[in-house]
Amino acid sequence: QENLGAVYGRIVSPSKIEITNNTVNDVTMEEKTVYHVNNINDLQAAVNNGGYVVLLNDLELSNQSLLINNELVLDLNGYTLSFINDNGIVVENNSKLTVIGKGTVKSDSLVNDLFKVNSGVLVLENNDYQMNSQATTYLVSCYNNSLAELKDGKYYGSTITPLFNPDNITNIKIYGGKYQTTNPAYGKNNDHSYDDKQNMLANGYYSYSLGDLLNDGNKWYEVRETLEEGKVSINGEVFNTINEAVENGLLFKVNKEAVIEISGLVYLNNNNDKSLKGLD
Repeated sequence: QENLGAVYGRIVSPSKIEITNNTVNDVTMEEKTVYHVNNINDLQAAVNNGGYVVLLNDLELSNQSLLINNELVLDLNGYTLSFINDNGIVVENNSKLTVIGKGTVKSDSLVNDLFKVNSGVLVLENNDYQMNSQATTYLVSCYNNSLAELKDGKYYGSTITPLFNPDNITNIKIYGGKYQTTNPAYGKNNDHSYDDKQNMLANGYYSYSLGDLLNDGNKWYEVRETLEEGKVSINGEVFNTINEAVENGLLFKVNKEAVIEISGLVYLNNNNDKSLKGLD
């Protein structure tokens, strides 16, 4: 067994992980080594081998891309992976990359995509993903029948281009997350503008406008799962009826604006005036 980085366990089956002195999330993949990495050399070595990679600190790659040629789970572990001087992450050779860990992936590139999927699968989960605000490229591009699944996270894009390459948005499926300026419910026309004829939403999901979420002049959108008919959702908790929600006291316990959904209709409960206001 080659020692790359700090090996601390082995994934021995989809449901069982043998760990020494540490705990990692359950993941579904073939038997792979688990690595802790705290420098770029160890990161590149672990990525080349494939497996489960956990960051131990912030890392910065300058003048180099991160090439994914294996099945890899990248656990940011709350840290930031930065790309400097026009590079990003490239998935190729029918590989699969899953990014988790409540951290940040960001790039200062003006001309390269943050994630480029040439061949394979990209899964983005509960992290922040940040493009240069003046970039002329995209946060995600998919080519050659590859696939990107966006399940959670916050996506910061350029003020010049949309978040996703409009030439291949049918290769992108969105199951959750918050998105700056780009409405995931829109598709593209021949002039590369977005419309609703093609969209990136997975079946059973819809896009909801959050307005100027960060008070930075940018409109944000959130992708949510469609409620079953008759269901009620208050701040993400689902109830069978409005009476059940009232019985749980949620309508009266909120100390800030509460998002209330009734069979897909969305309202805002503003605690200042105790009223329900419809949102466009």
